Amino acid sequence: MSENRVAWCGVWSRDHNNVRYSELLPRLAAVDKYYVHLSQWWPLRGVQRRIWQPLRVRFLARRYSTLLCTAWWQARLFSGRVVIDLDDPVFSAREIAALGEGNVACVVVTTERVRARLREAGLRTPIEVIPQGVATDRIDAQRVREIREGWRQPGVEVIAGLHQPHFELARELPDRNLARMYAVDRLLEAFAKVVQEESQARLCLVGRPSAGVEAFAASHAWLRLTGYVPHEQVLNYVSAFDIGLFPREVDAGGWGSIKLLEYMACGVPVVGTRVNEMEEVLLAKAGVRAENWDDFALWVKRLCREDPLRMAFGECGRAYASEHSWAAVAEQYQRKLVEVAGSVQRGSEVDLVAHR
Repeated sequence: MSENRVAWCGVWSRDHNNVRYSELLPRLAAVDKYYVHLSQWWPLRGVQRRIWQPLRVRFLARRYSTLLCTAWWQARLFSGRVVIDLDDPVFSAREIAALGEGNVACVVVTTERVRARLREAGLRTPIEVIPQGVATDRIDAQRVREIREGWRQPGVEVIAGLHQPHFELARELPDRNLARMYAVDRLLEAFAKVVQEESQARLCLVGRPSAGVEAFAASHAWLRLTGYVPHEQVLNYVSAFDIGLFPREVDAGGWGSIKLLEYMACGVPVVGTRVNEMEEVLLAKAGVRAENWDDFALWVKRLCREDPLRMAFGECGRAYASEHSWAAVAEQYQRKLVEVAGSVQRGSEVDLVAHR
């Protein structure tokens, strides 16, 4: 056995991975990482996900006594102790049952709201809150200036932006739930109302656009598309926004949103919808939560006009996010993993419940 070492195993893509794990894993010195790099060939990707990854987790049980799981189902394949990071819970019966397995030493969640929901669902496993983080050290002031200069053509004064890996219209997504979560139709409708009164405003989408979004942009001069941007460069683009948008139509159940933390860290005021993720922005006094889509457009218009209000929200957000660096998050995580691994080696149980 690898004493006091923790194993992690998961699939990894060339393009886009979970941001939390992209940032955390390299910073966790106590963790040995076993990446299953996904092939570009789709049939092989399925084998890697469904066969090779589970086999590798079972094999790691021969060498390690502790596993960090970023996929909760792995806990049942590992014979030793497990720490499960639950970044995006769905609160299903299967998920709750897996979190309650006897070998699960601790479940890590990103917000107090998620911990409360798991307790309400009957989970008795120790739960620790380790929040999301942000890597402001990656912001390149010169690159930010270049991006701003490229966007701010004559007459353009305010840039409202949204970043995510890809953008689609509702008709391009395979089911209604995905459309409600990721489609940008309602955002485009709301921003069309903004530019009717604020002709100097522009909407910038940072991410890979679908054919439908590209066609829309071709006929609407106020919409700008950047194409795919690696996450390591995203904060340079966010820093060039004047307003950050969070147009989600589906409440995710209280997860911590890295996107919102990134907006705040860059000093960008936020206009969002009525979802629980926005509570962190309201707590920081870094933006507003619109009641509906008409209200969403009204708030964007107001922020286009009121520079002092934008600056006040931005300064509050920057102050709040300054306490949430990935380095600090990783240090907290490292202590928890070392604690769990040490308890396994001693053959004793420790009270892992924190922040109650």
